[in-house]
Amino acid sequence: MKHTDLIFPAVVGLFCLHLSCQSPSPNDTSTAQLAQLNTSPELLVNNNILGRFSFSESVGESAGGIPINFFHTLQITESAGVLVGSYHIDGYQTMTRLRGQLRPVDGKQWQLIFEDFEEDDLFRSDRFKPKALLCTLRLDGNQLSVSYPKNTPVSRMEGRTVVFERE
Repeated sequence: MKHTDLIFPAVVGLFCLHLSCQSPSPNDTSTAQLAQLNTSPELLVNNNILGRFSFSESVGESAGGIPINFFHTLQITESAGVLVGSYHIDGYQTMTRLRGQLRPVDGKQWQLIFEDFEEDDLFRSDRFKPKALLCTLRLDGNQLSVSYPKNTPVSRMEGRTVVFERE
């Protein structure tokens, strides 16, 4: 065996070792880490976060005077102890389909962390980065208070808090 035959496997091995030794940034939340934040059955039952919530808003008129509305829908389900959020926005020239996991903040608050676009998303905007915070959810009865950070990739929602109603 020639020495040159060993160079490529050695370089690949060193590269893989380098990647495995890097520490994640403090804001980076891997899917495995989110899965470890297993939501207890007591929190699911006591807070009843599972379900479908919606919010609609009027955003003005088109150039032709037609009213423009946006409809936001958040479907929260549980899979293998992990809360999953499906966030849809529909309206004039809009069809956004986002999927993420909910990370518990406390017994009544969760952060929706973006994972990917759903299959039927229309635009797949590059504003959305994996592991980005989309919004923080706070459950109050049949209402879900949704707060968006100032740097949210969700258009027109930066720094806002709105109330979604359970359907």
